[in-house]
Amino acid sequence: MTSILLIGNGKLPGNARALIESADIVCRFNLPPREHEEFGYKTSVLYLATTAKQIGREIVSGRLAGNRFFQEAREIVFPYNPEVAARYLKRPNWLSLLKGRRADWSGDCAKICLSSGKSLRAVSTQNYEDICKALGIDVSAKNLFPSSGVLALFDVLNAGTEVRVPVHMIGFGFAGWKRHAWAMEEAYVKSQSALGRVAVLG
Repeated sequence: MTSILLIGNGKLPGNARALIESADIVCRFNLPPREHEEFGYKTSVLYLATTAKQIGREIVSGRLAGNRFFQEAREIVFPYNPEVAARYLKRPNWLSLLKGRRADWSGDCAKICLSSGKSLRAVSTQNYEDICKALGIDVSAKNLFPSSGVLALFDVLNAGTEVRVPVHMIGFGFAGWKRHAWAMEEAYVKSQSALGRVAVLG
């Protein structure tokens, strides 16, 4: 059985390095903050939201391939696949598009990942729809969207029987972009914790 640690981009507990080193698989999201570097760079799977401005900037600047967490990762996962981006996410407004913003950078990101020798996959559209349903998000409204973190958790929990439960989580503050349903996500994590599938360690 494989132990999995999901690391959010919030504050980490003092024993984070020990938790990270003891986990079989370490999952992170997007570009972890510099404060996390003191706990090491161990990364097995990196979930990259290629619909995010932050990732677009890193691709255009050429910095993504040089990011230590990206370099450490064996597998890159797109939490929002191109079909989800086109069908369920909001497109940037015309002014943003004129400035070079895109709705989805997955094509460019895939080239960087493959040229860097990374394994590459995307969370399925079905999983996106299922987590929205579990959270109570109306996908047709396009006003609330699941975060990369909860998509990764759902992805891991549905990966198969080889995953050891509970899945451990650290660094999740359930706060950030206003279009993520943070209260719903926190409630979902608590429900999974009550079932013994998740353990929030800090």
